[in-house]
Amino acid sequence: MPDMDTKKPRGRQQEAVESSANCLLVIAPPGCGKTEVLAMRAEHLLASGKIRPNRRILAITFTNRARDNLRSRLEEQLGGNRLRSSILVANFHELSARIVEAHHRTIGLAPGFTYPRPAWLRRALSELTSDRARHRQVKEILGSLKREPLTDGQLVERIRETGNSDVLALEERLARSKLY
Repeated sequence: MPDMDTKKPRGRQQEAVESSANCLLVIAPPGCGKTEVLAMRAEHLLASGKIRPNRRILAITFTNRARDNLRSRLEEQLGGNRLRSSILVANFHELSARIVEAHHRTIGLAPGFTYPRPAWLRRALSELTSDRARHRQVKEILGSLKREPLTDGQLVERIRETGNSDVLALEERLARSKLY
């Protein structure tokens, strides 16, 4: 079990950790302890009983890196078991995917709808090529194009325009898999 005394809030941090507000905005320059404050606040909310039984805290970040950093700090503060049972840490993309998967029928998607998991993508890329640099390039091109407001047909056309056969092969495989 982690040593809960290793991280103690100071000054304004303590106000944020112990605030009774439902919504709280913490603004500070990089390196000032915002992530630590979030971890300490989560621990305080759980320890004080402000989170009802069978409820969890939702911690959302923008990037994978921020998500991983927050998860690491929460694990230091709470321990792995308590973190897994009490807090969902996700970035906006992951949360959106969970919502769509949970409510896919409501929005008219086919029964059994799901997004491809990272393991599926790694496996599919490995079957295309063993070159890690090409893996990165495929993910970058496809990620960039999928952030644009394109129809499926427009996406395929834009992929063809890149001239990257690996990207096209991956997108075709994804379409055949009916994962999305």
